[in-house]
Order: sequence, then structure tokens, then C-alpha cells
Amino acid sequence: MTLESFDLWRRQASCSVAFAQQHARQVGGDPSRTVLYGFSAGVGPALFASLQPITEPIDGCMADEPLAAVTGVVVGDGEYLLYSQNFDTVFQADPARMQRELASMIDPTRWPSDLDARFYLWVAEDGIPPRQFDDTATGWFALRDPDGSIGVDLERLGELEDGTVGTIDSGRLLEHRLASAGVEVSFDSYPGGHTTLDKVPELIAYLQSAVNG
Repeated sequence: MTLESFDLWRRQASCSVAFAQQHARQVGGDPSRTVLYGFSAGVGPALFASLQPITEPIDGCMADEPLAAVTGVVVGDGEYLLYSQNFDTVFQADPARMQRELASMIDPTRWPSDLDARFYLWVAEDGIPPRQFDDTATGWFALRDPDGSIGVDLERLGELEDGTVGTIDSGRLLEHRLASAGVEVSFDSYPGGHTTLDKVPELIAYLQSAVNG
């Protein structure tokens, strides 16, 4: 993973959604009822296309028009706080870039003013390992929370008591911020590891609900 990966994900995500919407009717779909799905590394692109969409033409994209707003988003077991050590290496030379990328996913002031999608968030209880922190005001946690708002929200949610941050904690944070912004959202955690194979019926139900509105 590199810094360029984030730019590529953002462009490809918006282009893919725009292309799917453009051709939806040809396969019996309805472009006005677009639902995005992302798991693990796919969570970032799904959130970029819904919370930070590119609304102008994209170089190299085969879609004739920019993407339209989506109606549903189903994302699972993603690092909404970019908390793992992998991201330390990626953003070592540009920590401010990390803060901007993180804000694009979890800061409501960065989201579209007309955001009107239903969100379904899920995590695996034994999925991506959590990361320990010694103090929210120093170290890796502080690097991701320059204004202290993440720590404040997680503390209010009771997600800092065990001294670690993981997918459950970051999922709860995103749920809280979506709900606070007036966005319809649900959150579920499931036993098991970082896989969708044992969660297929639940994910199908999420997608059906998001499509049907």
C-alpha cells in the first residue's frame, strides 16, 4: 500500500459507481437505487464513493457522467481509524495526509450536505487484531486525532476502557458520527474471524434492505 493507493481507490470507486449507474438499465437495474458493498480493504473505496465522491469527470473513466448519490452502503470489518501499524509506514513521511484521509471517512463536516443513504456497518469480533495505546494524547493515537475529537467520542462510547482500539471501536465511532449527522445507520458485530463466508445470509439481508429502502 502507498499514498498513491488512496488516490487510485478514490478515482476508481467513483468511476466504477458512475459506470454502473450509467449502464444499470441495460441489465434491468435502477440507477437511482445504488447500493455499495465493501469488505476489509474494500471498505475504503465504498466510503470514498459515498462520503467523498468525485463529482466531476474523471480522467480515463468510461462513464459519461459523474456518479449520482447512492442510496445504501454495506461495509464490514474495515479500519475506519487506519489504526494498524501498516498505515504508520504508509504515512510516515506525510502524517497530515493520514489525518486528511481519515477525516474523509469519519468527519461529518467533510461529507456531502445532501447525504441520504442508509448505512449498514458490521464487524467480526475476532477479525483484524486491535492495537494497544498508552495515552490518547501521544503516540500513534494522537497522530490520528490531532484535535482530540476521536478520543472524546470513543471515551463517551465506552470504547477506550480496555486500552485498545480495533474494528469494533472504530465501527462504533463511525456509527455514532453517521447517526449524529442524521444518517440512518445500523451496527452489528458477529463472532468469528475476518471473513464473510460465515455471514452470507446476514449480508444478503443488509443488501436487500438497503436496496428496498
